Amino acid sequence: MWPLWRQDEEVDALVAACLFELAMNSAPPSTWMPVTFKDNG
Repeated sequence: MWPLWRQDEEVDALVAACLFELAMNSAPPSTWMPVTFKDNG
């Protein structure tokens, strides 16, 4: 057993990273950039 999912926060971070990678790889920047970064500045 790999100790990758010991905490919900770790799972959330991992899932978010995977979804982010999928969005970057499958969707054009104009689709994901405003939605992902609109609250960061």
